[in-house]
Amino acid sequence: MTSKKSIYLSDEMLSIWDSIPVDERGEVIRKALRDYANQSDDDPNLREIRKIEIELENLQNSFEQIKKNVAHKEMRLEELRGEKNTMTIDYESEWDNHLDRAREAERSEKIWESYAGRAEYRVHAVSADERVYLENINTGRTTSNYQKGTFTLGLRRLMDRGGRIKQGDMIPVNMHEYAVVSLHPRLHLRGGYIVFE
Repeated sequence: MTSKKSIYLSDEMLSIWDSIPVDERGEVIRKALRDYANQSDDDPNLREIRKIEIELENLQNSFEQIKKNVAHKEMRLEELRGEKNTMTIDYESEWDNHLDRAREAERSEKIWESYAGRAEYRVHAVSADERVYLENINTGRTTSNYQKGTFTLGLRRLMDRGGRIKQGDMIPVNMHEYAVVSLHPRLHLRGGYIVFE
């Protein structure tokens, strides 16, 4: 005799459930129930060991799923980029040059404006871990900063669009975009667009 029961799963458990082939799900449930019945209720250490083993297995399954998702997204991104006539540059070299220009801007106290001209900015510091800290001269705030990832992602977006992108679409934080555009010798503003020349 069999009976039907419903179970409720969290998103994490649901992704694991979906990864089990349909014809094996019943046996997975039966095995889990048998394992649970066979464990000793008298020994709290054994219960904790089993609990941690299950949690670890769940985490490993989730980790594997995340790795697969990342690999799939990376592959798809490369496919899409390969289909486009994108411009290519040496991002490592671009970042190193950007850090040099940021340090020089800090020394010379170079100031630039927002696109609308309502605020002024300058490089406050370049840290040992290669973060570029900016100062909003109007407010005196000096905590806003960006790193290589932000810089590189912005340049990739620009290159993926053939070296021309709308202002505000290159880097999510406007203050950081202003700095990158102002400090880069080949980035210029043209009619509401950032252009790589």
